[in-house]
Amino acid sequence: MPTQPPAPKNRKTFLRLVGSLKPYRRSMITSVVLAVGSQGAALAAILLTRSVVNVLHHHDQFHRLPWLVGAVLGLGLTRALM
Repeated sequence: MPTQPPAPKNRKTFLRLVGSLKPYRRSMITSVVLAVGSQGAALAAILLTRSVVNVLHHHDQFHRLPWLVGAVLGLGLTRALM
């Protein structure tokens, strides 16, 4: 029976693969930044929605509602452009 060579270590394989991605470094960094930004925007949307609900619950804070709605719309536009 022929013996198989030992499997390469995970680190060596990873470094070899990363080395082959060098020509695509700029687009890879851009993709990571956009992915992190998208997740941050999703979290911000949840927090803004909570703020809008709190304003609707507390009637003395209605003056904040137009600003919060504007922030929600702006965040939606930003997410659409990502």
